[in-house]
Amino acid sequence: ADILPALAAFTPAGPPDEDQHLLRRVDIKFELARARLPALLATLATSHGLLPAAGRLSASYATIYFDTAERRFLIDHLRGRRPRHKLRVRHYIDRRLSFLEIKTRTVGNRTEKLRRSRPWAGNGLTSDEQHWAATHTGQPGLLAACGWTSCQRVTLLSRGSIGRVTIDLNVALGTRAAARSLCDTALIEVKLARASGDPGVLRVLRAAGARELKLSKYVAAMMVDEPQLPRARFAAVLDRYA
Repeated sequence: ADILPALAAFTPAGPPDEDQHLLRRVDIKFELARARLPALLATLATSHGLLPAAGRLSASYATIYFDTAERRFLIDHLRGRRPRHKLRVRHYIDRRLSFLEIKTRTVGNRTEKLRRSRPWAGNGLTSDEQHWAATHTGQPGLLAACGWTSCQRVTLLSRGSIGRVTIDLNVALGTRAAARSLCDTALIEVKLARASGDPGVLRVLRAAGARELKLSKYVAAMMVDEPQLPRARFAAVLDRYA
């Protein structure tokens, strides 16, 4: 579906203030058939502004994930443990910026993000970055690249509350051995300062046919060629993405 006319209807949002960065937040994920996206965007244009990326309507992201040799981070995700961590290098391609980021899902089911800048476009971790990651994740072993994702992201900032909606398009994901693409599916994430914030956007998504999703792109990428790992919690979703 051509979403450019729908995106053009949005008022541009200014740079987010400190609260809108939402480094501590509640995340709620959805999937939506891309053909339904223009109608959803037309509704959200009344309550959200569009955050440009270097003058473009969407941003290009490339992400490299890291784990221990025993896949401790992945196994913690598959077993639903709290707290659990995700370690990644994310490249914000349009702005030519790269960050090393740790996302932690806490016991209270909140997401907390730490990040530090690094040279643009490099993928390997320095010894100092390894030490920083080990300090914040509690995993002292060598952390190596294990999976990747890429996408175009549309970011919408709420006008009436502290929150944002991200819409990932043309998602590709996998490992060095195998990959899959999700061209017909939009992955949507609602990021809220608290669980009770902005229930209206959740109603809009559900009315548009969006289905709540209990799966991260990281897990989907890693499960492409590691079928021996426990997958019961995500089997139905992974099968749709195969």
